[in-house]
Amino acid sequence: MHRIRNILSYQKGRIATAAVLAVLLCVLTVGLALNPAGSKREEVTGEKLSFLNTYANAYCERNGDQMVGMYADEEAAYQSLPYLEKAGGVYTFGLSSPWPNEFRIVLTEGFGEGTEDGWDAENKAEIWYYAWTSDPHAAVWKEEFYFEQTEAEGEAHYRVTSGSLQYLDSIHSRVEFDEAYLIAGEYQFTDYVERGFLESIQFQTASDRENGGEDRNAVYRSPDTAAEWIFNLTGGSVEIASTDSDGKATVRYTFADGSDVVLPMYNACYDKNTKSSETVDDGEETVEDVWLPDLEAWKEYEYYVM
Repeated sequence: MHRIRNILSYQKGRIATAAVLAVLLCVLTVGLALNPAGSKREEVTGEKLSFLNTYANAYCERNGDQMVGMYADEEAAYQSLPYLEKAGGVYTFGLSSPWPNEFRIVLTEGFGEGTEDGWDAENKAEIWYYAWTSDPHAAVWKEEFYFEQTEAEGEAHYRVTSGSLQYLDSIHSRVEFDEAYLIAGEYQFTDYVERGFLESIQFQTASDRENGGEDRNAVYRSPDTAAEWIFNLTGGSVEIASTDSDGKATVRYTFADGSDVVLPMYNACYDKNTKSSETVDDGEETVEDVWLPDLEAWKEYEYYVM
């Protein structure tokens, strides 16, 4: 029997992590008064999620020493972490680009017979990292690993026993699409506006215009090419399924195996008042489209089960 817990975490520094844990503590406080037995399990779950948040933050911060310290031993760390190296007694972890700077976590807990508190010793965690480049662009890395509880000086701790990393930067089917983006029953994507990607695109566009260079962000100017690029789709065919007068469109991508997905997009530079794409940069008005995933539309699950 298993229980799945998920924590949708965003790498915005320690403040974001603390906020997540604060919510958990509130739940635990209420549970303790109403159900002491159940609250013990909630407390244990909170400890595990805290461990996983620390782990994911260390991964994103490329903290090699901390990463190794969270594994059962050095051998397990080397087998699980593809970028781990050691020089001068110090562990290093990670390349310059691409590199994760945002993550989502799903914890799967098992419980049954044979353990003191009814919980299995080993637990499974999946972490979806969003690996960024300066294009700007983001791809998904999915890490799957197992961890167990250890005892040290009377306090419960956790250590990773084994893990593997999958690069979901080239999506060939609807199955792979869902593996990359469907997390805990919800489609999850990087927010290009919130993360400053739109601002970077606009800055690069202004620079290209000023210097008379090619438009390095031409891929964003149409919803079909933008969708294919942003969602890392490859090997299939893409078409614009529909457009409307409010700067929105739907794109259908058909994979080589015949499966498909409908992708809602919107023009981030569309101005409803002028019915055109307008942005302002240093007082200069530009009219360049930037098509991005319509995250509000993606919240309606039925929309893309087609």
